Amino acid sequence: MNEFVLESWEDLKEKLRMIKKEREELARQPESTHVSKLLYRGQSDATWPLSTTLERESGEETGLLDYHGIISRIKPRIESATGKEWVIPSRSEFSSWIKEMGRTGFLLKDNLPAYEYMAYLRHNGFPSPLLDWTESFLIAAFFALRRAKRNDNSVAIFAYGEYGARGKMHSGNSPLIFTLHPYIKTHNRHYLQQSRYTVCTRENDDGQYFLAKHEEGLSAGNSYGQNQDVIWKFVIPSNEWKKVNDDLKSSNINPYSLFASEESLMETLAIQEFS
Repeated sequence: MNEFVLESWEDLKEKLRMIKKEREELARQPESTHVSKLLYRGQSDATWPLSTTLERESGEETGLLDYHGIISRIKPRIESATGKEWVIPSRSEFSSWIKEMGRTGFLLKDNLPAYEYMAYLRHNGFPSPLLDWTESFLIAAFFALRRAKRNDNSVAIFAYGEYGARGKMHSGNSPLIFTLHPYIKTHNRHYLQQSRYTVCTRENDDGQYFLAKHEEGLSAGNSYGQNQDVIWKFVIPSNEWKKVNDDLKSSNINPYSLFASEESLMETLAIQEFS
């Protein structure tokens, strides 16, 4: 992980501008095949690890099939309460899918059964293996500094590039990260927040797949030395929130534009009137 401890919001924007320029130059090289678009994530405490809500809830790796069993069990209760319905594979169908995809060596790629349902669960707070990102740097900054007035600490904004010109390498049982496509029918916040998700999996010696820790997947990806799974962490003081709010306001990024709830409307009005 490339970490930069910066003094200001302006320093962060300049550092990011330079990184984008470097990646544009990388994409223009003759041997370049694909340089993926950067994804961003904001965290309100710079000391927090880069982890999913499932990692924080369980504290250990969870079997991919086991997690599917959990979300299958709770589905009738959720459908009864919400009136929404999702079609997901049975346990035996999901097990067969794992075996089939495992033969390719790239388990998830853009094809994850129950993905729409899992994204809905993630946006509503259920422990999830989906690590949420956004395509917007400013939206990531919003989440990093949303509560900044209440804290006196440093926040972190991450930028992540999965592919760096030469495809992606993987070997053995090391963790592997995949970015999932954004075109799904799920909670509207997925689109309001320009959401993207990554999943990290690991295969053991018995051919069983587990939901692994993202930081381990990033470390494994970096070890191949071909610009894959590159991540930058920018740390800035939370007292920069006023500057960030000015940029967010000019881009119409606020709690209401990202959550579209009555509570977020009140939060937005409070920011306008008291900031």
